Amino acid sequence: MRSKVFLSGVFVFVFLFGRSQHCKYDLNKYDKFLKVQKLEKVVKVVKKFNRGNGYLDIEICKYGDQIFYRASTASLDPIVVGTGDQMMFLLDNDEIIKANPDKIYSADYNGARFIFKGTYFFQNNNFEKLKSNKVKSIRLYYNNVYHDFEVKDKGQEELRDAATCF
Repeated sequence: MRSKVFLSGVFVFVFLFGRSQHCKYDLNKYDKFLKVQKLEKVVKVVKKFNRGNGYLDIEICKYGDQIFYRASTASLDPIVVGTGDQMMFLLDNDEIIKANPDKIYSADYNGARFIFKGTYFFQNNNFEKLKSNKVKSIRLYYNNVYHDFEVKDKGQEELRDAATCF
C-alpha cells in the first residue's frame, strides 16, 4: 500500500512538474488595471510559405477568461484583412474550426515585404478542439483571396502542446 501511495505521489509530481516546464509562457503577468492575469505563448507554426516567402506565427493569448490568438505572416504583396476574412484550421479528423479577426487590418511594409499581424477570436469555443487534435493546414483569407499553410509534424505538435497550456 505504501509503495502505491509513493508511486502515485511521484506520478503527480512528474505530471505537474512536466506540465509547468512544458507551459513556459512568453508573457505571464498580472494586469493591475484590468485585474486579470495575462498569459501569452508564441508558436512558430510554419517556417516558410510554399512560395518560400515568409512564415506563420500563432501567439495564443489568455487575458482573464478570454482566449484569442494573434497571427503574423509576411508577403511580397500587400495584405488587407476585413472583418469577414476568416482564418480556418483543418484538423487531423478533417473537422474545420474558424476564427474571425477583431477588426480590419492592413499589413505594414518594412522595405522588403509586407508584415501582417492580426488578432482573431474562435467561434463557438472551438479553441478547445485544438487541445485534442492536430492542425494539418491553416487557411488565411485576405484581399478577397486565401492562402493555405501546410503545417508540418513539428508545427502540429507545438501548436497542440501550446493549446493545452490554456
